Amino acid sequence: MIIPVIKHEIDVTGSPEKEDDFWVSICVSIGPAEELGADFFYFYVASPKFLLRTLEVNEVLCGRGVLILNTFDLLLIKKKINEIVKACIRPTWKEVAESINKYGIWEYDETDGFGTKND
Repeated sequence: MIIPVIKHEIDVTGSPEKEDDFWVSICVSIGPAEELGADFFYFYVASPKFLLRTLEVNEVLCGRGVLILNTFDLLLIKKKINEIVKACIRPTWKEVAESINKYGIWEYDETDGFGTKND
């Protein structure tokens, strides 16, 4: 069985301007515990306040890979991603990555995470 682990610190793109109103993206390198390599998985981190404000302009939001928190807390984000990773132990790396891809967006995913196929 392949046991996936987070290989490096979570890379946060952008910085929440407000602790309770934010939308940032993060990149997590995850790979087999017993190997050096890793693949990148992307998540968006948003607050309910940001989502409500966005829904005032857009009637529907759709997407995968969104972690929703009341306040931005990197330790809580890392804890949740670790829970996801631990639940994705599979016989092959491809199966592991596809399983994690249900929660985040794998760098080798053919969609943009919102159901749109990349060309």
